[in-house]
Amino acid sequence: MTEAGDDVPLGVEALRAELASFAQPFPSSTPAHTFVRNLQYAVLSQLRGRRRWRALLWREPADRRIARAVLADRGDASEWETAHPLLGL
Repeated sequence: MTEAGDDVPLGVEALRAELASFAQPFPSSTPAHTFVRNLQYAVLSQLRGRRRWRALLWREPADRRIARAVLADRGDASEWETAHPLLGL
């Protein structure tokens, strides 16, 4: 087995920090676009047996909010499954 080079992050935290350093700021979206994305997230969540209707009150798109929480190690990465498959209108 070969060993990783000096530029390869060895730990989870180092990898998270490396990936976060490459992340670009999220593009802005209109309130209507945000509402549609959050509605889509709430409906997909409901189909999977999770109630997420409060997302309709969020001022930022669900996928952006979840990504930010996951990158900060505060969120549940499984929420991304609900937020992302069909988002992108």
